[in-house]
Amino acid sequence: MQGLALVDFRNLQEDVAQGATPTIAIEEVLDAVVGGFRRWRPVREIDVRLYGGWLDEHGHLSANANDFTRLLPYLRGR
Repeated sequence: MQGLALVDFRNLQEDVAQGATPTIAIEEVLDAVVGGFRRWRPVREIDVRLYGGWLDEHGHLSANANDFTRLLPYLRGR
């Protein structure tokens, strides 16, 4: 079975604002997502989609989005 998790980008931004590194913030969110799925039903694969907070008011990547886009290659296929 496959799962899908939608994660608000602001959850990651808040962790970073509180002193976490982007890597720690995303790891904590992914651990919570995996733990949530394990409680409800067994899945072999989970697609995680990040939304919100990627662009600033001018349509450019936000400062935090720049940090997280560097992590995308690390996250793919995890």
